[in-house]
Amino acid sequence: MRKNGRQITEDLRKRFVDLTGDRDAAEMIFPVELLLWGFYQVHSEGKAQEAWSLIPGYDEPILPGTHRELIARLRVLFPTFRNRQAWHDLIQEYQEIDLKYRLFAITPEGYLQKNTPDFIPDRETVYRQILDKPIPFHAVENTFAKPGLFVYQRSIDGQVQEFRGELFSLPKVEGRVRRLPLYRSKKRVGGSFPADWIDMSEEMDEILGGSRFRDFVRQSQFIPLGDKPFQYAGNLHIAGGLGVGKSTFILLETYRLVKKHQVKVGIIEGSVEGVLEKVRELRKLGLKAVPIIGRSNRTGHLAEFLYSVSKKAEDLTSLREEAADELRYLSGKCVIHALAEDFAGDQHYPCAALQQEKQKRLLCPLYAQCGVIRPELELVDADVWVATAPSVLKSRFSPMVDPYRRTYYEAMYQYLDVIFVDEADQVQMAFDQAFIGQYDLIGKSDDLFGRLVRSTAPRVASDPGLYSHTLVSNWLSHFDYLRNIVNKMYHLLSRSPSLASWLKNRIFHVYRILHDVAKHLWGENYQEQAGYKMLSDYAKEPLNHLVLSPIVDQLLNPIDQQRKKNLLAQCLKAIANEEKRYEDEPKLFQKLEFFLYLARIDEHLRYLTTNHLYVNPYLNLEEEIGQMFRTTPRDYHPFIKDSMTGLLLGYRYLATDGVREGHFKLLEYNGVGRELLKDWHRIYEDADQWEGPAVVFLSGSSYAPGSHHFHLDIPVHWLLISQREKPWIDQRLRLIPDLEANRYLYVSGTRHREERTLAIQKMVRDLKGTIASELAYWRDENRKILLVVNSYEDLEGVREVLQSDPDWKDCFRLLSRERVEEGHFIPKRFIRDFAQEEADVLAVPLTAVRRGYNILQPDTGRSLFGSVFFLVRPYHVPGDMAYIIPSLHGYLPSYLRTIGSKRLQYEDGIKHLRHKSIQFLEDMVRKPQFWALLDEDERRLLSWYTFILVWQMIGRLLRGGTNARVWYVDSKFAHPHGVHGTGVEDSMLASWKQMLQELAGDLIVQELYGPFMQSIDHLINSEREIADV
Repeated sequence: MRKNGRQITEDLRKRFVDLTGDRDAAEMIFPVELLLWGFYQVHSEGKAQEAWSLIPGYDEPILPGTHRELIARLRVLFPTFRNRQAWHDLIQEYQEIDLKYRLFAITPEGYLQKNTPDFIPDRETVYRQILDKPIPFHAVENTFAKPGLFVYQRSIDGQVQEFRGELFSLPKVEGRVRRLPLYRSKKRVGGSFPADWIDMSEEMDEILGGSRFRDFVRQSQFIPLGDKPFQYAGNLHIAGGLGVGKSTFILLETYRLVKKHQVKVGIIEGSVEGVLEKVRELRKLGLKAVPIIGRSNRTGHLAEFLYSVSKKAEDLTSLREEAADELRYLSGKCVIHALAEDFAGDQHYPCAALQQEKQKRLLCPLYAQCGVIRPELELVDADVWVATAPSVLKSRFSPMVDPYRRTYYEAMYQYLDVIFVDEADQVQMAFDQAFIGQYDLIGKSDDLFGRLVRSTAPRVASDPGLYSHTLVSNWLSHFDYLRNIVNKMYHLLSRSPSLASWLKNRIFHVYRILHDVAKHLWGENYQEQAGYKMLSDYAKEPLNHLVLSPIVDQLLNPIDQQRKKNLLAQCLKAIANEEKRYEDEPKLFQKLEFFLYLARIDEHLRYLTTNHLYVNPYLNLEEEIGQMFRTTPRDYHPFIKDSMTGLLLGYRYLATDGVREGHFKLLEYNGVGRELLKDWHRIYEDADQWEGPAVVFLSGSSYAPGSHHFHLDIPVHWLLISQREKPWIDQRLRLIPDLEANRYLYVSGTRHREERTLAIQKMVRDLKGTIASELAYWRDENRKILLVVNSYEDLEGVREVLQSDPDWKDCFRLLSRERVEEGHFIPKRFIRDFAQEEADVLAVPLTAVRRGYNILQPDTGRSLFGSVFFLVRPYHVPGDMAYIIPSLHGYLPSYLRTIGSKRLQYEDGIKHLRHKSIQFLEDMVRKPQFWALLDEDERRLLSWYTFILVWQMIGRLLRGGTNARVWYVDSKFAHPHGVHGTGVEDSMLASWKQMLQELAGDLIVQELYGPFMQSIDHLINSEREIADV
């Protein structure tokens, strides 16, 4: 990790305190002043209050294209200053310090004027020296525990418990001097294909047997889309259709780069299973490949792996041979745990937290023999690092291996030469999701709120001087207000069963509840109401609203029920100009009260989470908060664009039947994660002046113009094409009449579980004859059938019908979420070997196997499945941040163009971006997301999303150039008789056809989606025929 603003100004603070004795002024002046000085270099005519706008990560057009290095270093030093209100508080406190201590005076209008301070007048020179060079890294002191007694602590169900043991006398530790270097100069290698592959492919086939790599070289074309020769530098985007051999390309190039050029390579895979398989392949080729597997679920991965290999191994000897390497990387067994008899500590490794006598945070001296740390040591000398996106982003090296405690993402930038990103569109979504964290907030034994309550009070009680720091005092005040509102909110829920039931298991945020209250008051067209604007303004600034905030302040006082009802009635009168009593519409008043509290909770939480890094040196809260907010390390905040809305919080209320109160989970959106992927090749260059690795993106659907979720905003430089004949796809509608309801059957949009299950049961009963015909059609090729639903819960309808039929009960399997192999279930790990099953039909959820699982016929490389039946039309879940946030990210280039055209810069530019982003979020919440009600842009966005999901599943049937038959069963794919007011021309299938036809002249689109485009015409014609009937 790099030094922060407080560490880098430590000498200045000491000098100031020695001269003046004023420690509080020293703590305030130098961090604030260093940012002000940097802002003055960038924008000398700007206002002091705007200086925070350098920090959120938005460059041109919000900031000028100059001073990139200086701005990058300010972001490294002061990531916590990205909060506008907190910065304004600091500026106010800075102005209250005597001018004789300050470098800057601030005019009444807010402009900066240089001043010569009485103390340390040369500080401007110091500031320049700090920002003219890269911010130095801060190494963890390598102090190891010694033989003797030790202790460490960890939290169990909210209570801190101690574990004790004794370290034995230690032999000389092999590997203690092996450290990851801070930086390696990059090797830039080119390529001429297929010439460079001919010898390599023969060598690889000779090692592994077979002709896989020679076949690839013979059948493949590598086509440039520009005039530049192939060179591993910067970003390289390679597009290739399904089944053209992108994984083979990665293996072939990795082998060539390592063997011929001694290049250090990284590979990003989609799953832990994929990581282990890739490592096995590379090791068979003689390369030193090491997997990176996160610690948080290592025990689960180990159990899954052992279960998998145990099904294949005939005895313990073959099990050991099959699993030897993987067991080393998955074991996760900690010697310290054993010595302390801590047998349930797999989620907590005390590698750097041992205590002996008065020494704390000592390092474990046994790390070189440790199952957890040893793989990290192997990475130092490895040729290839193989990882998943979550492990790269969320895990970091131990201080024994890397004293700078870098994340794997950063270490790969500084240490590797080339990084291959397989299934790049999936990885982009994973990077976006990494910055949407989820935590237990309130109501659980070990939740964030409880941790803060237990840790803050004793620390403040023991040091009342903490209140002398304005930002610390403000932070504590926000926390005290939060405690009070949580009390009020739980009191409301305990006395309002209908409100608790309405919230149960829902994902919501302030704007979702705002929408529900407004709709309750004014109906669908509420956005034109003055009262809606009042509620919206309160949601944005709940502490400062002229009308509503004073009423809420009174609500938060200790008051009786009648006083509370009167205040809520007063609030409603101000909003809607209506006189109503609480008893007239209790549900409305309860929703309104909940909204008023939630907006306040949201405001306080955003302040606490944004500013905890600043107050941590005073309150020492890092362990309490850091352990909860661990989804993605905060190391990235200086290098990533802040969330487009500003910090956005979402919530989920979970309650168990029969239990009076539930608990809240917090969902936090705090950054544009995909920017870390797009800029990986140069993300640290401005701050550190170090060149980054070449990053190679490969996918069959990362070029999808119009898709906010899957399209990579990186030009495609090369096309990988197979010269084999392209497979054909036969797409068909198989709509099933529901005579009782006088319509065709559908599942999509059906909310109640019982109704969904019933619809799926009716479909499967009617389809049995068609499935049998399909099996007969593929009998000569020995291919099988896929049934696709949307969730694991949907599989129950399939099971009940086929299990009860004597002719089918032994012919099908259902994919299981867990390691269940009872009855008709098959675990996901085994589906690659489904050809060995006696069953002919496999039912799966769409997102479980749509990519990354090549289910092939034995020894042929050809797809096992010939036909797929889509029983449910895919659709996003309303309010799901996993859909909404990537949708928002796709608009970022457009929003920035608008900001540039309006010449909005600094604070004005960021405020406009956040306004537009929150407006998008409100629209997503306000408008029902039914297909029939979407406008053209919304349909296009959703069409690309659903098309890619379906196309990736169809891709499971095209491996090895095999043909496929695709059946759409859910009538929502087609709306065949206009039940919902759309008609055939407006169906989702027609939308897929239209969006692809508009790109028919695009060579890349033709190569990636050609087989689908060629077959869609016949399907649409069939759709029209059904509509006419």
